[in-house]
Amino acid sequence: MSRLVRLIGLFVVMLLTATPATTQASYTPTARETVLTYYHHLNRRDFAAAYALLRNPTQNLTSYAAGFADLQRAVPFIGAAQVAGSYTRVPVVLVVYRNDASIASFYGCFTVRDNAITRTRMRVVAGAGYPDAAAVSGYLAINCATLAHGVTAPTFRDLSVSRPAHDFLLAYFDDINQARYAGAYSRWLAPQPTVDPDGYPARDYRPAYGAFVQGYADTRYIDVYVGDYVYTGAAAGKPYLDGLLPVVLIGENTDGSARAFSGCYVIGRFPESGSYAIVSGRLRALGTGLVDGAAIVNALTLDCTTLDLNT
Repeated sequence: MSRLVRLIGLFVVMLLTATPATTQASYTPTARETVLTYYHHLNRRDFAAAYALLRNPTQNLTSYAAGFADLQRAVPFIGAAQVAGSYTRVPVVLVVYRNDASIASFYGCFTVRDNAITRTRMRVVAGAGYPDAAAVSGYLAINCATLAHGVTAPTFRDLSVSRPAHDFLLAYFDDINQARYAGAYSRWLAPQPTVDPDGYPARDYRPAYGAFVQGYADTRYIDVYVGDYVYTGAAAGKPYLDGLLPVVLIGENTDGSARAFSGCYVIGRFPESGSYAIVSGRLRALGTGLVDGAAIVNALTLDCTTLDLNT
């Protein structure tokens, strides 16, 4: 079990079955995990590592890297593998955040053989924004041999309410992915000088800092998929509360394997600045390995009020 799993276990309820641990010496990433790793390299701006996964690239490294100058992050939804002889074709829907805060999206397929990407065929999604569940699922049902799919008019999520909290959680995991652990930890809300109506002092749901850092020791990258923000506002004795945010996390271990979790974060506000903060979270395992992108969008519809959340 990875340290990421153990870390999450510090502040959430896990529904895990026992699985054998993998090691770098024994584990061979799947074609789908190879595509996931490719995008993680891009998100870390390690263009040389991403470029190294391409077999017979059509441009040199300098030109290749220049094509990502405006990339802030790429969030991949990865579909079910389509095996064709010695090759595996992997459907992908890609949500791209640009440096100007705009969002664009793409769909298509990667062809993978022997943990190398031999071909990419990506098309821009007509329209601007974050594709909704129907659009993501429709594009992931693509026939990679022909790029035929059943999406006639893509539809997009309305992020007018969710975007601030959405961006906050992405920034939190940006800190973790860049090993800026102190910055990430500072986004948790410390106990506030208030007393709950039941007379008990405010609880501190933060994991201990040392365990927080150590928990990511064998985690290479975490992808974050954010659902629609549910504003709740303050509660009696808890003026710091703001809302609930459904999430799916895909953690890539250092051996190339992946683990998926779904659940919710309780979001609050720092009293001094009014900016967002994490109060607590509750996650559980979502399938095994790298789950299908369609399962991710389905999990993001979770009603957070059905969980036993700490506030």
